[in-house]
Amino acid sequence: MSGEMLLHASETMAFGSISTEGDVSKIPLKSVHICGEVHGLLFSSTITQTYSNEDSEAHEVIYTFPVAWNTALLGIAATIGERRLTGQVLEKKQAEDNYEKALSEGNSAILVQKSAKGLCTLNLGNIKAGERIAIEIRCAKLLGFEENRVRLCIPTVISERYGDEHISGGLASHETATVSNQARYLFTLEIKLFGEIARAKVSCPSHHIEAQRKDDCLVFSLSRNAFLDRDFVLLAEDIPGHSLACASTVGDETMLVASFAPEMPAHQLPIVLKMLVDCSGSMQGTRIYLAKKGLEQVIDALTEADRVSFSRFGSRTLCETHGVIPCTPEKIAYLKELVQRTHADLGGTEMESALRQTFSIPVSEEFVSAILLITDGDIWNVEGVIASARESGERIFAIGVGDAPAESLLREMAEQTGGACEFVTENEDIGEAVLRMFGKMRSARAENIHVSWPQEISWQSKMPKFLYGGETIHCFAVTGTTYPRTVPVLHWETVANAHTEAADQLEELASGDLFRLGKYRQMLEASSREEQKSIALAQQLLSEQTSLFLLIDRNEAEKVHERAQVQQVPQMLAHGHGSFLHSAIGGIKAMFGNYSAGMAVGPGEDGCHCVMDEPMELSDLPENDSRIETLAAALQSIWHDNLAKMQSVEACLEVLSTNSAYEDIFQRMKDMARDTGLSEEQLCCFVMLFILEYDGKTLDRHSKRLLHSYLKDIREDVRERVRQDVQEFLLGA
Repeated sequence: MSGEMLLHASETMAFGSISTEGDVSKIPLKSVHICGEVHGLLFSSTITQTYSNEDSEAHEVIYTFPVAWNTALLGIAATIGERRLTGQVLEKKQAEDNYEKALSEGNSAILVQKSAKGLCTLNLGNIKAGERIAIEIRCAKLLGFEENRVRLCIPTVISERYGDEHISGGLASHETATVSNQARYLFTLEIKLFGEIARAKVSCPSHHIEAQRKDDCLVFSLSRNAFLDRDFVLLAEDIPGHSLACASTVGDETMLVASFAPEMPAHQLPIVLKMLVDCSGSMQGTRIYLAKKGLEQVIDALTEADRVSFSRFGSRTLCETHGVIPCTPEKIAYLKELVQRTHADLGGTEMESALRQTFSIPVSEEFVSAILLITDGDIWNVEGVIASARESGERIFAIGVGDAPAESLLREMAEQTGGACEFVTENEDIGEAVLRMFGKMRSARAENIHVSWPQEISWQSKMPKFLYGGETIHCFAVTGTTYPRTVPVLHWETVANAHTEAADQLEELASGDLFRLGKYRQMLEASSREEQKSIALAQQLLSEQTSLFLLIDRNEAEKVHERAQVQQVPQMLAHGHGSFLHSAIGGIKAMFGNYSAGMAVGPGEDGCHCVMDEPMELSDLPENDSRIETLAAALQSIWHDNLAKMQSVEACLEVLSTNSAYEDIFQRMKDMARDTGLSEEQLCCFVMLFILEYDGKTLDRHSKRLLHSYLKDIREDVRERVRQDVQEFLLGA
């Protein structure tokens, strides 16, 4: 086929290099300040990220950061110089188009999007040399009682995770959670506690804090310099868990929020306990110590009526008990020996495979089974693990250990399976968490769970699968503007016995945050994407279909006319992270710089060793539908690995041309380029566009910006013919 061209790209089409390396003093993120208030169980906060461009040219800054589970992002504002601006929530594509338009016109803009479960990415475009900007992100969430305490956790850092952050984790090519050992970001904080929680026994196992009584609240702040290397945890203890309800009216709707902390009847049902402990490299040090201490507490709590299995996992899963065993004194002693010999020595973190193998351990029908998972949760395959857990029919009780565990994975996995979840830092007692878990595992199953609302409602949130004593569940309902006269009541049954729990009181709150939190829950539970988007836009909520957008309109003299240097903000190394193995994997990845059909990493007698299969060549691919999947994985890996340091698409071509494993792929692409009259760079763009769009996902902005810059002058009829040739090449049709 011969193609007609209006332009052959003979020069590099600069994209703007993306870099996380170099002089760390020039990393634009300078500090993060969190200011928050707790009223009842409502925690409202503002995250202020301060950026400064200390380079000699304009920057586009990209920062992926963690957000606590079930947190609603409600708005954005920014201060640059003497100007303070407020943003808005827009439909995702519109926000992206507005962002790109602003940058192309020389203005500045801010875009915040959800990038994966528990993660968001901020894009700050066209920050000029010497400029400083403070960006404020407004958030809200509901806290809950854990028996006699309330635990407030604010995640600040993304730990190194096992797997591919792009293919498995869902991050776009320009988004990253790369860790830098040199990065340092100052962290400051001020939390105000109002009402009953201000009279509790308050401690902070994660940071040094100081307290000061001001008017009707208790104010906590950090007492010494802190950094973004661990989650902030505040414990308010000796508060008897109780049920309460609030109402907030906006317009012609009232949002009712009932937070129930029911007391459950005491039961000591025998169980089959499947213990599964993470022994991957990231668990080294304090984390595996906490895990072993927790396992010892578990074993001591078992009775002879129980059954137990013990498995360790990393790159592979080892069931040390070879199935379920009785809890006789001899077997208990054997279990304790196994725990004492447990080390974080199993390489990577293949959690999905480990869970599947644990699900498959047979259990007698006369027993109730439960899985106790102890892990830091540091994996990228979050969606796959949650899906497997949801389909298993097993209850998962997860304990997240360490100073920066993956909260969203563990909480959602517990919620989806009807289990429970707790977190333990190195300064907390894991024994207490284990005993609370054991009480939940043994409790009778609750059925027919529902709420009696004080008046007619138009919507209510879904009920949980299980109820556990001392643990808070939040129920939402929408009604009219008439203020309710009575309190909501929770109903459930256990073994044909009916139980109820009424809220102590119904309080009217003026805060719009509570109303919008209820709408956030309604959005998450909506039955269609259109309904979800409609609620998100109406209530100005960040969602998978909406983005926070803020325009910084510049006068002509202040516009940015040069192409901005794209700079990713790396993560700080999480405190207590057993990173030697992850560093080794990163070194292997950097050394080979290509896709491997299979790689196993694990400890050898002399430390870490790896076995790498030969890279997949095109001639090895099967001539069937899996051809595109295997080839797509290879090319996507090359693309993602090189976008972080590329200034043009030539970086992808260079990997193909200089690695003999991809010689066949590169030669076929060269032949197609010659036949179509395209440059090799342009043909590569067509191939990558097809690959990146093949699975139906939205093409990330930066890949789209780069690829289309090469193709902008190609006529549409030529594009269509080339697309057909590329499809035939990739699909083998």
